[in-house]
Amino acid sequence: MLPYGDRWRRLRRAFHAHFDATTSKEYRPLEMQAVQRLLRNLLENPDNFSQHLKHMAGQVILSIAYGIDVRPEGDPHVAVAEAVLEAVSVVSSNSWAMLLDMMPWLLYMPGWFPGASIKHEASKWLPIVDSMIGKPHAEVKAALADGRAPPSVAAKMILQLDENSSEEEIWTTKAIPGFVYLVGADTTVSSLRTFFLAMALYPEVQRKAQAEIDSITSGSRLPDFSDMASFTYVDALIKEVLRWHPVAPLGIPRRLMEDDIYNGYFIPAGSMVMSNIWAIMHDHSIYPEPNRFYPERWLVPDPPPSPEAVFGHGRRICQGRFMARDSIWAAIVNILASFEIKSVNGNPPKEVYTSGIVSYPEAFELDIRPRSDVAAALVHGTVFEC
Repeated sequence: MLPYGDRWRRLRRAFHAHFDATTSKEYRPLEMQAVQRLLRNLLENPDNFSQHLKHMAGQVILSIAYGIDVRPEGDPHVAVAEAVLEAVSVVSSNSWAMLLDMMPWLLYMPGWFPGASIKHEASKWLPIVDSMIGKPHAEVKAALADGRAPPSVAAKMILQLDENSSEEEIWTTKAIPGFVYLVGADTTVSSLRTFFLAMALYPEVQRKAQAEIDSITSGSRLPDFSDMASFTYVDALIKEVLRWHPVAPLGIPRRLMEDDIYNGYFIPAGSMVMSNIWAIMHDHSIYPEPNRFYPERWLVPDPPPSPEAVFGHGRRICQGRFMARDSIWAAIVNILASFEIKSVNGNPPKEVYTSGIVSYPEAFELDIRPRSDVAAALVHGTVFEC
């Protein structure tokens, strides 16, 4: 956990400059490009949908962060990025990972000590993480020197440096693009896997969303961001995806800056506290039948609070939430427009999730098919251009 201080404030300012609500809209063409490739992959190999989601998340973030135009298959940058995604999943799902954040002295214990095994896991993945951050950053610098660098967050940040820039400022140009992937890809994939699971378990929701999309597009084109305001039911569906199974059920640990009293409990400064996002999103008094996937709860005259709490609170709220929500929206609305998502042989997948800082559905199978020949033709006709 990065403590409050000059470095934290500098990183937050830098992140905000590139990922606030306004700037994030500049990335929508890149997000749509990745979604178009996702649709093509789902059409050609639907059984591998989970891997296609990882590829899409990697493409979105690599193109935004570094201007990398990834290959449809076998791209080395995506391979490294997906390895990092696997590392984040493994480490975050380790039951001791959060304990290590709370008790950092475990780092100094021998490997056989309970909880210290996480050191071994982390040591295996650190070289891969370093490669993912260092290699594309070096490529952007070289491309800038040759005058051939495409627009990217890394390029913008590097161009802001001069001979008087400090080591800390140089480090920030590497850290911000790298952090985007480390914190963004796994959470996007988790939300989209939850979407697929929900559509198989609640086919009536899928049909309602598809009817709304068809009423706008007439089935003659794929949706784009200009349609966003027209899809009220789809928006409710996405809110329900975020609420139903939060990506980070226990939030991210925080440390108190000063003594506090909460509901009569004295909590001293320095204590580690967590926001139980799962409990908040499943409060019966706010969200009746909380275990039910029910988008209609957001469409009543007096709807419950928005599920924005899944992105955190206060000064440490996720600054990439605008980009993340756009990516999730573009993927979900286009998948619904193009495909039918069903259980395999009428056997609904099990609603089983991993534990850890980031939670996602355990592996499950689906029957994914184009809704019609016209839908398949629209997917085939997509062009991977911005």
